[in-house]
Amino acid sequence: IYDVTDYMYLSQLTLQEKEYIIKNYIEDMQNMYKKYGYSNIVFQVLTDSYSHKRKSVMGVEKLKKSCDKYDITRYNPDDSSNKVFYLLPDNGDKKIFKKILQQNNIQFEFAKEHQGKMPDLFIRYNDKFIIVEHKRIKESGGGQDKQITEIIEFIAHGEREVFYISYLDGILFNYLKEPRETNKLYRDKVAIQENLSKNPYNYFVNEYGFTEFMNEI
Repeated sequence: IYDVTDYMYLSQLTLQEKEYIIKNYIEDMQNMYKKYGYSNIVFQVLTDSYSHKRKSVMGVEKLKKSCDKYDITRYNPDDSSNKVFYLLPDNGDKKIFKKILQQNNIQFEFAKEHQGKMPDLFIRYNDKFIIVEHKRIKESGGGQDKQITEIIEFIAHGEREVFYISYLDGILFNYLKEPRETNKLYRDKVAIQENLSKNPYNYFVNEYGFTEFMNEI
């Protein structure tokens, strides 16, 4: 649930990292049980059945909390003069996102090359435009590799005064720091560096990096 497998938790994390996960796991489970009621069987079956959906929902909630932290509210159609807001294009705000792109001459070529895929978050902060693609990935391999490729390709698209942010949430980010040259992650790291060098407004970040970016903005 916190982007680590049992094997990774037991063999690769520090004591401090394990304590952090346990503390947050207890708090999250307590909040969920309060919402749905205490059931040792039914609740666990439901959460297992919807684990993939839950990860997506958790990602959206995390992005929303980031905006709330900086007093950025969701777009209000009744306040057309507001130039500080966020949208969730992949979660209900697709039409207004496309309208804002057109109004501000933002091309967003990524969608044209990926079957119309919408980003997870769009922020307008006065004259700044921020487009975020968020992924929660534990480790490489299988279907995860497709997601890694997608988030790398996201920052291959650049526009002046538009920040394209690939937000990789999970321990996999750490493995991109010093991968072996024979490892696929090494090729991924090279591709990330090449895309960033060509697009100076773009960023590839983890949770800490996204927080630092928002602080700077």
